[in-house]
Amino acid sequence: MHSELANLSVAGMGWILPNLLRKAVLCTHRFDTLTEAIIYDLELASEGNGLAKSRYSWLSLCQLQCLENILEYLSETHGHSIGKAMLAIRQLTP
Repeated sequence: MHSELANLSVAGMGWILPNLLRKAVLCTHRFDTLTEAIIYDLELASEGNGLAKSRYSWLSLCQLQCLENILEYLSETHGHSIGKAMLAIRQLTP
């Protein structure tokens, strides 16, 4: 399912994102596609993809800050580049 994030509605993302993030944080395999899928979807949002931005528009400021922390953890643990994903979060911050 995580490879289909681009096809989710806002409601679908609201339902699945907490579970995806929990699984990503618990993931120990460095090259697992789950962590990459979340980061890639946020990168789409940073590049101006309106559908991607809308999938995260429901997040509160506190939730966006938590998402930033999770991305930093994934970057440190798995070595992912998160620059564009972090930009997307900052663009969503009110």
